[in-house]
Amino acid sequence: VAPQHPFARRKEATAKELLSEPFVLRKVGSGTRQIAERVLLDAGISPGDLTIALETNSNDAIRGAVKQGTGIGVLSQAAAQDDIARGRLIAVSVNGVRARLNTYLLTDPKRIPTPAVAAFLAFLK
Repeated sequence: VAPQHPFARRKEATAKELLSEPFVLRKVGSGTRQIAERVLLDAGISPGDLTIALETNSNDAIRGAVKQGTGIGVLSQAAAQDDIARGRLIAVSVNGVRARLNTYLLTDPKRIPTPAVAAFLAFLK
């Protein structure tokens, strides 16, 4: 949320409080949007009951709109990390809701990795 948003002071909200807020979200079908909708359903909120202020494919657009007070956004921690560290956005926990985005790495076991790929795989481990 934007630093001036009421949730920012508390750094938490309930799932039901989200129903009265405009949302800035990724477009339908994106991984982030699917996770957001799934955890909202788990919390008893139908995604159709949300007020969508803006849908976009851009994390930059979401961050910008949220900073300007257009609504609350749903982003991965990595996507918002810099703005949170600088105080331009405030991360808010939703009581009873925990979202996780799994990321997978696929490699071909028949191919010998280049030195750069080997270094990257070692970094990930």
